Amino acid sequence: MRLSRSTVTITDIARRAGVSPTAVSSALHGTGRVSEEQRTIIQNIAREMNYQPSVAAQIMRSHATNGIALVITDDHETASESGVTAPLVAHFVRKCEAEGVRYHIDYAMESLSGSPVPPSMLGGLVSGGIVAERMPPQLREWFTTQERYPWVAIDDTAPYTVVSSVDDGIAEAVRHLAALRHRKIAFGGLSPTILVHAMIRDGFERTARAYDLHVAEGWNAHFEGATRVEQLNRYAEFAQWLLTQPDRPTAMVCADTKMARAVIYIAQRLGIRVPEDLSIVGYGTSGDAEKGIPCVAQVEPNFAGMIDKSITILQHLIDGKPVDQGVHRVPAKFTQRATVAWANTED
Repeated sequence: MRLSRSTVTITDIARRAGVSPTAVSSALHGTGRVSEEQRTIIQNIAREMNYQPSVAAQIMRSHATNGIALVITDDHETASESGVTAPLVAHFVRKCEAEGVRYHIDYAMESLSGSPVPPSMLGGLVSGGIVAERMPPQLREWFTTQERYPWVAIDDTAPYTVVSSVDDGIAEAVRHLAALRHRKIAFGGLSPTILVHAMIRDGFERTARAYDLHVAEGWNAHFEGATRVEQLNRYAEFAQWLLTQPDRPTAMVCADTKMARAVIYIAQRLGIRVPEDLSIVGYGTSGDAEKGIPCVAQVEPNFAGMIDKSITILQHLIDGKPVDQGVHRVPAKFTQRATVAWANTED
C-alpha cells in the first residue's frame, strides 16, 4: 500500500532502501556521492511510495549550500525549560531531520556574543530564519532594517508572523465552562505587552461578555515583571485572596500551567475541591498539563503546525513569491482533563 504524500519522508525511503537519509537526499537532489545504480533504486522507491518533497526540502534544493535557522531569543537554560521554546525547537529539528534539511539553531542573546546578529546569519550560513517568541530591541532593530535574510516571527509582532490562535482556544474553554453552568469565572493573565498573552486576555474577556458571565471586581488580574519565585508567590497570594472571598468563583482561567498549579495548591490547602468546587483551565503544553495530579485542562498550541506554517512562508519569501503580510494563525485546541467539572452551584 502506498503512503500518502503528506506522510512519506526521506527517513521512510531510507528505511525501505536500507540506506541512510543522507544517501536518499543525495539521490533525490542530485548531490553527494551516490552510484547511478543506487540512485535509480532510491528514485524508484520514492515513486512507489508516492514521495512528495516538503517545503523545507524545496528550500534546500533552491539554496543547496545554505540551511535555515531557528533563532531563539532565550538563553540555553531558559529555553530548555520553556513551555513554548522547547517544543518549537523539537518540532523544527524533527522536521528538518526527517527531510534531510541542513539547519541551524541560534541563541541570539546579546550577552552571549555582544552582537544582536544571529551567528548563522553573521556567517552567511543560511538563506533565511524563523524567530521564536519575543525579540529583544536590538535584535528586532537588526531584523527590521537588514534586507539580506527573509524571516518569519513566531508569537511576536513582525511583517510576517505565525501565531497560535490562543484567543479562540480560550474562547472555546470559556464556552465549555459556561455549558457546565459556570457563571462566576475568574481570570489570571500575564503581561499584556506580550502578543500571546494579550490574545489570551482578549479571548477570555470577549467570551465572558458574550455569555454575560459574572467577573467580580478584582477577579481579572495579570502578573508581570518578577523572577520565577516572585511570580509563583504572587500567583499563590492572588489565589489565597480570591478563594477566601464570600462570593468566590466556581472556575478560573489561568494564562499558564504554573499559575494553574498554584491555584490548585491553594485550593487544596483551603479545603476547596478541584474540580468539584472549583474548575481550572490553564494554557501550555500537554506535557506540562500531565506532569502532576490532577492533570490540568488546557488550551494547547499546535507547535508542529506553527513550524510548518513558518517554513512555508519562509520558502515563499526566499523564492520571491508573494505572501500576505500580517498575522498567520494556527488553531489551538482546548483539551478537557481532570480539573474541569459541572459547577457546584444551586443557581
